[in-house]
Amino acid sequence: PGILFSGPHSQSATAFPDDLDPLTEHVLLVVLDGVPRSVFDDADVMPFTASFDQIGVKVPVQTSELTLTGACIKEMATGRNAVPMDAIRNWEVSNEVRNDPFYYAEYQGGSVAFTGFYVWKNLYPEDFFFHDTSPDFGFEDISLADDYAMNVVNGWVGGDHHQLMVAHLGGTDHAAHIHGLESELYKKRLRDLDSELADLFGSVPDDWTVLLTSDHGLTNYGGHALGTGAAAEEVYLFAKGPGIASPGELDSVIEQRDISVLLSSLLGLPLPTSSDAVIPLD
Repeated sequence: PGILFSGPHSQSATAFPDDLDPLTEHVLLVVLDGVPRSVFDDADVMPFTASFDQIGVKVPVQTSELTLTGACIKEMATGRNAVPMDAIRNWEVSNEVRNDPFYYAEYQGGSVAFTGFYVWKNLYPEDFFFHDTSPDFGFEDISLADDYAMNVVNGWVGGDHHQLMVAHLGGTDHAAHIHGLESELYKKRLRDLDSELADLFGSVPDDWTVLLTSDHGLTNYGGHALGTGAAAEEVYLFAKGPGIASPGELDSVIEQRDISVLLSSLLGLPLPTSSDAVIPLD
């Protein structure tokens, strides 16, 4: 420190805690693919998320500037900055360092489950992870694969209690690419999904914490990639349950990678040494 600051410097040491008490028993992370803040805030399209600050915490999130699913999901899951190769691989993204909340949950005896988009199976391919990946109905599908994933989630809520769960719904991104944000078909799909999300948040057990976010945003015409700008890099995190602050909307923006250590903090898991994230204490 003396090289950077003249001092004085504290010579005391702070002992690392023997253990981190979990704030919740179960965490469910729901990821909607390609939903920008403008859609989440539209009360005519998504009335539940637009008024979420009445029941939980609504936080603005800055995604990876590599606004493609693989790069953004890797940041969200691992807490590490995405690199250009992650964007090049995109859906075939890989996880080179097994040092994140999903591995730690498994190492400590928890059960980690994924459903929806297969990109998560590429990040976490080991047999000790539970994968119930949605069937691939093609790029034109905007609801069938998502319906499959939501049925899996309802099964988890009904009694198959994993510790850490992820559901990634890709149909929203398909609908935006094909039809655009202003199309009635896109808006109807989001209205239906918003209703399902409202039911989900209302039905989970009391000892569950539920997080909802998007991997990236997009333009009105359904575009997103490096250089698209703010429309593709600005999303939200919605959170409700044990360990989450009182309902309201936070002004300060968190980085997408901070969601990773939020998972660690909620479940009382060791903090990854390879993470670039900051715990969103607010």
